[in-house]
Amino acid sequence: MKFDNILVGNYKNNENTMHEIRMVDFGFASCYVDKNGVHLPETETEVFRSNMIFATINQFEFRNTSRRDDMMSLCYLLVFMFNQGNVPFIAPGNQSKKHVFNYIKKVKKTIKTSELIKGIDQSGNF
Repeated sequence: MKFDNILVGNYKNNENTMHEIRMVDFGFASCYVDKNGVHLPETETEVFRSNMIFATINQFEFRNTSRRDDMMSLCYLLVFMFNQGNVPFIAPGNQSKKHVFNYIKKVKKTIKTSELIKGIDQSGNF
């Protein structure tokens, strides 16, 4: 999940849709149950397919994603948005992709939720 996959309002130039939020681009979507409705077993992948800022630990561990990962990515996106981009898992500049990958993975594996959300205005005034 990333900002590019979220559309807000004015669908088909209709002002009645200004309050609607639409999610797009399900290119990596996959089934999570078999034809009998049984959950598929957890599997691994060889390719990292995500935006590192919004990726989950499962994605950093090269596990195939689930609906849980979608919700976790949405939470990362909301924290990023409400903190105006100020999140502890943004890697320092001028680093290799491998260093950035490992840095973000380490921070996400060790950060406490209370640390992650501490910059969000608790008053509800966004």
